[in-house]
Amino acid sequence: MIVILEGPRGTGKTTLCAELVRRLNDDGLPAEVHKGQRVGDPIEGMLSTLSEKFSTDRIWVVDRFHLTEWVMSIHLQRRDFVELTRDIRHIDTLLDQAWALGFILEAPDVVLLDRIQQRNDGRGMEMPLSESRKLWDAASKLTQFMSVVQNGDEIDRQNLLAIMCSHITSRWITSRIQQSAIAILEGPKHGA
Repeated sequence: MIVILEGPRGTGKTTLCAELVRRLNDDGLPAEVHKGQRVGDPIEGMLSTLSEKFSTDRIWVVDRFHLTEWVMSIHLQRRDFVELTRDIRHIDTLLDQAWALGFILEAPDVVLLDRIQQRNDGRGMEMPLSESRKLWDAASKLTQFMSVVQNGDEIDRQNLLAIMCSHITSRWITSRIQQSAIAILEGPKHGA
C-alpha cells in the first residue's frame, strides 16, 4: 500500500512521514518511509516506484510525489503544461487503482514562513507563497487526495496523525480483505 504526503514546503511532510511510520509500526502495521529520488525522468521514476512499492506487503509512506512534480514543473516551466497534466492524471489513476491514499498538507502562511525561515537553508523561498498557494490549489483539483489544514501546534499535529492513521489502517485492512477474496475466487493455480 502507498500513502503519499504532498503539499507546499514547510507544511511538515517529512516530519509527519516519520511520525506516521513510527505510529503505524507501533500499531503492528509494517511501514517504511520512501523519499523519491530525483534522477532522470521524474514521471518514469514515479511509475517505477508505483510498480515496485505496490507489490510488497508493507505500507510505503511517500514524502512528495506526482503533485510536487506538477507544481514545481509548472513554476519552473520545465515541461509542457498539457503533457505534464496528462501524465500526472495518469499517475493519479494508477494510484487510485492501487488503493493508494494521499493527503495534501496545508498550513497558514504565517506557519509556512516561520518553518521555512527556521530551516535557514533557502529551500522554500524559490517561489512566492501566493504563487505556491495558487499552484497547490490547482494541483488539488487534479487528484482525489484529501486536503488537510493544520495550524502548526502539537495538539493539532497529534490529532492529524490519529486521523491519518485511522484512514490508513482502514484502507490497509480493506485492501488485505480484497486481496484474500481475489485469491480465493481465483483458486489454486494449475500446474503449480
